[in-house]
Amino acid sequence: MKTFGRRTFLRGAALLGATAAGGGWLTSAASASPVGPHEAIVRDAAMVWHELPLEQWAGPLLGNGSVTTQVFGDQRGIAFTGLARLDLAGTPTGARWQLDLWNAELTGTVTTTCGAVELSALVHRQTGVLVVTVTPSAGEAAARWAGQVVGSRRVFLAGGSGDPEKLLVTHRAWWNRLYTNSFVSVPDRSVQRFHVIQQYHAAATVAPGTALASVPSMLAGANQVALLANVDVAPPLSFAAIPGTGSKGGAAENSIMAWNLPALWSLHEHRGDSPRALVPLVRKAADFYRAFLVRGGDGFLHLPATHSPGHGDVADSTYDLALLRWAARVLGDDELVRDLVPYHTGPSGLLLGAGRPLTRSHRAAAHLVGLFPLHDSSISLDVAQRSYRHWAGMREDWTVDSHVAAASLAARVREPDAAAEHLRHVLDLDVWSVPFGVSQAVLDLVVHGRTGAVDVFPSIPDGWDEISVESLRVPGACLVDASRSRGRTDWVRVRGEQGRTLLVGHDVEDVQVTDPTGRPLPAEAGEAGTRVTLPPSGAVVLSRRGHVPDLLPRVVSKSRTADTASSQA
Repeated sequence: MKTFGRRTFLRGAALLGATAAGGGWLTSAASASPVGPHEAIVRDAAMVWHELPLEQWAGPLLGNGSVTTQVFGDQRGIAFTGLARLDLAGTPTGARWQLDLWNAELTGTVTTTCGAVELSALVHRQTGVLVVTVTPSAGEAAARWAGQVVGSRRVFLAGGSGDPEKLLVTHRAWWNRLYTNSFVSVPDRSVQRFHVIQQYHAAATVAPGTALASVPSMLAGANQVALLANVDVAPPLSFAAIPGTGSKGGAAENSIMAWNLPALWSLHEHRGDSPRALVPLVRKAADFYRAFLVRGGDGFLHLPATHSPGHGDVADSTYDLALLRWAARVLGDDELVRDLVPYHTGPSGLLLGAGRPLTRSHRAAAHLVGLFPLHDSSISLDVAQRSYRHWAGMREDWTVDSHVAAASLAARVREPDAAAEHLRHVLDLDVWSVPFGVSQAVLDLVVHGRTGAVDVFPSIPDGWDEISVESLRVPGACLVDASRSRGRTDWVRVRGEQGRTLLVGHDVEDVQVTDPTGRPLPAEAGEAGTRVTLPPSGAVVLSRRGHVPDLLPRVVSKSRTADTASSQA
């Protein structure tokens, strides 16, 4: 029996419609009310199995972050890894399953040599209890759950107890709320569906208390990520790379990255929390490297040889300089920022360090960390694009992670079609094994956020003439909603704390700035965008003059080209 193909998922619920494929839940039915855009795009991404998955990695995944299980079959029955199993009377011969991401529930039917069994299963969001409804045909009445004969339709709980009906209600409510964050509808349905699947995957598998660096804008607003920043448990600086020793001291990590400081700082910014708990660590790391800086004849401060990841020893390592420059900026140390030697560049863009161009393929672009994820504004767009193109032009040693990083990097340097190409490469892979950074790459195409500024629709691939986004979180805990049609931006809305000032980059023609009721608001237009201050309502709208925007998300029309490619794969 063969396993599923990825296109089964990325072609979505169109294969079975938006309803479950059997195995009705308890006595409750899903809401029959009109489907809104949030529910529509999530149901469109439903994952369908037309055959029984025979390996764990190939099966549906259920979880609440703390408790996770995958469902697959063998010659005797159905396993819920780590939790329970259903032993069947006959040998499985087929299956038709659907993972409803909107409600985080698996439904479907398993056929056997003796009959059939309808299943419904979920891992309850709040308690981690596995709830499974089993409805056997007459020939499968002898099926057993944990030694108990099923007989007729029964509901089983594993890992806890509770009223199944109440568990169902609270479970569905949590998951339905989750998808009001990071709404993205684009013409390329494969990209749209993959983004939704990654939202589900992250929420199902990332344990509360985990600092997940790759998707701060996707999970921070869902309170899924708890920030971890404790000076007392940070690794000692003796484990850090020591400038001047290079690889002689071992390929130790730069302490700023070893402590995950940029990612933690970004999470704080996206949540709107004060990052003061991180400041002692940032200062300690910066002071450590400051002690090794040497004033050169050019008047700049230089770094002696350090280990450039994947490339050996190099003086003025671009990787280390970018991290040190980032630390100096967040500490407000303008003198150090000014005195640090500029990055060494050449025809191919950023070098590895002084006199060392990139000459071979490498899976990671460590020397481009200043471009992504640090977003160093001192690097010109020309240098950034040449640097990306040079690295991306040598792919012999690339991995999946390389394409994921390249997608965000290409989006950030205004190479949207290249970013889309990297995403298409990743979409060919098993959905459960792809890094969560894919969703961040999708978000990077439609919104670039940084402290005090946001660029809306800055890097749009060809063919994405229609886009609708809502509740995309950017630094400062602001939420961005926007709409694009016929290849132009119709409106942008920014929501956040009253009094917050933000520079909004956009391409709205003849822009007017108002509150959501249409009342004009003061704004300052400039070459880089429009500077706005959030009014008492906490929201500001930028739209075309004379146009009354419909400030609601929508499901945009799908791309014929992308859909054709999806159906043929």
